[in-house]
Amino acid sequence: MSGVILNVNNLNRSFGGLHAVDDVTLSVEEGLIKSIIGPNGAGKTTFFNLISGNIRPDSGHIHFYGKDITGLKPFQVAALGICRTFQNTRLFGHMTVMENIMVGRHLKSRSGFISSLLGLPGNIREEKSIRASVLSLLEELNLSGIKDELCINIPFGLQRKVEIARALAVEPELLMLDEPAAGLNIYETTELGQLIGKIRDRGVTVLLVEHDISLVMNISDEIMVLNQGKKLAEGKPKEIQKNEEVIKVYLGE
Repeated sequence: MSGVILNVNNLNRSFGGLHAVDDVTLSVEEGLIKSIIGPNGAGKTTFFNLISGNIRPDSGHIHFYGKDITGLKPFQVAALGICRTFQNTRLFGHMTVMENIMVGRHLKSRSGFISSLLGLPGNIREEKSIRASVLSLLEELNLSGIKDELCINIPFGLQRKVEIARALAVEPELLMLDEPAAGLNIYETTELGQLIGKIRDRGVTVLLVEHDISLVMNISDEIMVLNQGKKLAEGKPKEIQKNEEVIKVYLGE
């Protein structure tokens, strides 16, 4: 049985009088796709932002492999092995696909600024290694054919894939995807589901926030439902589909 990679205990965050995340507890096992769903304003993205360090919780604790990461800055969280994407793509539009993914890989670089500036032998060797690993990743994700294209010129669906590839280049233990299917058509969403499955098969645990319920039900191992900042339900997809409280939230009384 896999161990627990992420533990979130009694997390709270308010904005003024609004309880965006209200005493939420969650655990994620290694090697699973765990999804978080809920209507607009349920607190899903706020919950993501708390885990990734983009905002600090008012109370509660977040543990990654048993280490308390509550309140760490985003770069510190990323250095431990948690990487995320955002609802809106954040690619460098006037850089190529290859260059964008290399930016992610450079976060694992050991060479310092001076050695990079002077082109010292250690830096040159590492740069070759980075290029080789990125080319391998491009091949795996079927992006080799567009590696020299500027990101601003490629379709939105491919931009999503490039952003995920850049996150994978950091070699995360936990990949957090925030509404990756937003703006995609049915064909692109199907491809995305297959890609997320491949990521899990690589041994990367996935925590997914998504509005596309069909996608979530097809690929998730477990699902948590948020509503008005609170955890409404948690379980396997078939259990969530039959949960009367969840049905009321999505379909009304």
